[in-house]
Amino acid sequence: ESHIPITLSFSDNSAGNCELKNKREHYSTKIPATLSVRRSDDSLTYDCTTADGRKANGAIKSSRDGSIWGNVILGGGIGAIVDAEKDMHRVYADSYVIPVVAK
Repeated sequence: ESHIPITLSFSDNSAGNCELKNKREHYSTKIPATLSVRRSDDSLTYDCTTADGRKANGAIKSSRDGSIWGNVILGGGIGAIVDAEKDMHRVYADSYVIPVVAK
C-alpha cells in the first residue's frame, strides 16, 4: 500500500482544522480525523488551528517498518530498490495527538 491511515486529535480534545504535507502530498482535514497519507521518508508537517483560534504546528517523523528486509530476502535487491524509491518501507505512527496550549 502506498498510503497508510493515521488518526489525529488535539491534546485537549478540541476541534479544528489542519494542513499537512510531506514531499509527496498535501492534505487539508478537520480534526479529529483519520486520514490516509502517502508514505514518505520525510516528516509529515502540520499547521493547525483549533476552532477557537489557537495555533499548533510541528512534524510527525516517519520510520522504517522493516518490510524492506523481506523484499531483500524474497525479491533480492531489485525489490528493495523499488520499495526504497517509492518509500514503501516508511510509516508514520497509527495515531498522533497534536499538542495545543490549553485555553
